[in-house]
Amino acid sequence: MRITLVTWALLAVPLVALGAPSTGTLSSSEQPLGTTPAPQPAATYGLCSGPQNADAFPSSPVPNVETQCEFTQQFHASSPNATYGGSCGGYTVTFGPQGDLKRKRKYLWLKGEWADTPLTQANCTTAHIAAASWGYLCTNAACTTGAWERIGTASSKKGFWNTVSQVCYLSVQANTGSKDYSTVSIDIIGTQGQGTSAVRKRVKGSIYNVHPNGKCPSATYTPRTPPP
Repeated sequence: MRITLVTWALLAVPLVALGAPSTGTLSSSEQPLGTTPAPQPAATYGLCSGPQNADAFPSSPVPNVETQCEFTQQFHASSPNATYGGSCGGYTVTFGPQGDLKRKRKYLWLKGEWADTPLTQANCTTAHIAAASWGYLCTNAACTTGAWERIGTASSKKGFWNTVSQVCYLSVQANTGSKDYSTVSIDIIGTQGQGTSAVRKRVKGSIYNVHPNGKCPSATYTPRTPPP
């Protein structure tokens, strides 16, 4: 069973291009804040009522890539198999200072999606994704104090078959922005109904941290949102 994520305010996640995400316990080089999450609502959809230790996190800074109108940091990590989680919770992806998460960005998305065998029209609606997102909110400039809070609400969706694209759409998203998070995390569970049982499946977590670069008029600027 994994322990509740209490001291992970200084973890982060790398781009896949930088190498495979790290997993496991904290190293001696990390500096835990030693804070305790505030009481949270009861667990739902099999998810835990508080943030969890990361299954994927960084070992080096994530590039801050500039495009025409914005700066973007992003991370994508998929569970290697369907065996993840404990008595509650699922596959957890975390992005923080080790990955050089830029604080107070205007737009921040956390997305959980299907990463197992592609779904067909016949079984699309038998698949579900549940996810809960968390952020460690700093209360001073140095972020020596702060507390974990839930970003949005825990939610669950079933697959939706698009008859035009012939693709099963299945993801859960949470978004926020302009808040001083030092670390953000998404906890994801994927399941597929098989008879009377719900069997766990592989999932993917993505985090997008976006900020306008000031080169495009604010009246016409629209941030690139994650795909459906």
